[in-house]
Amino acid sequence: MARTIDQQIASTQAKLARLKTRQKA
Repeated sequence: MARTIDQQIASTQAKLARLKTRQKA
Protein backbone atom coordinates (compact mmCIF):
# COMPACT_ATOMS: atom_id res chain seq x y z
CA MET A 1 0.00 0.00 0.00
CA ALA A 2 2.75 2.42 0.94
CA ARG A 3 4.39 2.01 -2.45
CA THR A 4 1.10 2.65 -4.24
CA ILE A 5 0.51 5.80 -2.20
CA ASP A 6 4.02 7.05 -2.95
CA GLN A 7 3.43 6.49 -6.66
CA GLN A 8 0.14 8.39 -6.51
CA ILE A 9 1.81 11.29 -4.69
CA ALA A 10 4.68 11.36 -7.19
CA SER A 11 2.27 11.37 -10.14
CA THR A 12 0.18 14.11 -8.53
CA GLN A 13 3.23 16.29 -7.91
CA ALA A 14 4.34 15.73 -11.51
CA LYS A 15 0.94 16.85 -12.79
CA LEU A 16 0.99 19.96 -10.60
CA ALA A 17 4.53 20.76 -11.79
CA ARG A 18 3.40 20.47 -15.42
CA LEU A 19 0.40 22.72 -14.81
CA LYS A 20 2.63 25.33 -13.13
CA THR A 21 5.08 25.17 -16.05
CA ARG A 22 2.25 25.67 -18.54
CA GLN A 23 0.94 28.66 -16.60
CA LYS A 24 4.40 30.25 -16.47
CA ALA A 25 4.96 29.60 -20.18
